[in-house]
Amino acid sequence: MKSIASIILTLMVLCVVVAACGGSRGGGEQLDRADALIDTHPDSALRVLDSLSLNDLNDAQQARYGLLYTKAASKNYTPLADNSLISVAVDYYAGRGDSLEIQSLFYQGYHYSNNGPADSALLILSRAYEMAMPAHDYFYAGMSAREMSAVYRRLFMVDEGLDWAQTAKQMFIRASKPVHAAWIENNIADALIFSGHFEEAGALLDSISRIDYDDNVAFRSRTLRNKVELALQLKSYNEIDSLYAVLGEAHYQFSAHDRLNQAKASIES
Repeated sequence: MKSIASIILTLMVLCVVVAACGGSRGGGEQLDRADALIDTHPDSALRVLDSLSLNDLNDAQQARYGLLYTKAASKNYTPLADNSLISVAVDYYAGRGDSLEIQSLFYQGYHYSNNGPADSALLILSRAYEMAMPAHDYFYAGMSAREMSAVYRRLFMVDEGLDWAQTAKQMFIRASKPVHAAWIENNIADALIFSGHFEEAGALLDSISRIDYDDNVAFRSRTLRNKVELALQLKSYNEIDSLYAVLGEAHYQFSAHDRLNQAKASIES
C-alpha cells in the first residue's frame, strides 16, 4: 500500500510540474503558425494570436507571444499603444545576446519611437544596434538605424537623421535585403532635402525610379512626394502640379499638407 501511495504521489507531483512548466502544446503550435504568417500575412498572424489566452502559456511562450504580437501589429501598421507585451519579451530574453533579445529590444524601441519619449526610444534602439553588430545581425542593425533616423528627423535633428538613414541602407545591403535598402533611399532623400543638399537629393530621387519597385504604389507615391518637397524648396512650382497629377492617377489619398502644397504652387506659379 505504501508503494502504491508513493507512486500516486509521484504521479501527482509530475502532473503539477508539467502543468506549471509545460505550457500549452496547442499554444506552442499556434505560436509557430503565427510566426510562419507574420512576414507575409501579419493580419492573419494577429488573428491567430488573438485566439490564444496568455493564462494558458508558460513563461517562454508568453515572451514569444509578446514579441510576435508586437511584431505582427507593427507589420500590420497598427502599432500597439501599450508596451506591456513587448516588455515581457524584453525581460525574459535579457542577457541572452541572441536574435530574440535583439528583436525584443528593437520592437520596444519602436514602441517608444511611436509613443514617446524620444530619449527612451533612442537609448533602446542604440542598444539593439550595438548588440546586433557583433552578432552579425545586420537586418536588425538596419531596422534599429532606420528607426533612430526617424526619431532624429522628428526631433528636427536632420544631420543625425541622415547619418542613421545612410547607415541603415548599408546594413540592409549587408543583410541582402534589397527591398529595405530601396525603401530607405527615400528616407535619405527626405533628410537631404531638409538639410539643404538639394542637388544630391535630386540625383538620388532620379536614381530611385527602378522597375522592380515601380509597380508598388506606396513606394512610387513616396518618391513622388519627396519630389514635391524638393520642388517646393527649389521654388519649381510648375513641376508640382504635374507631380500631383501623377499621384492622383495612382489613386493617392491627398492629405491637408498636399492640398496646402497645391494651393501654394497655384499662387506662386
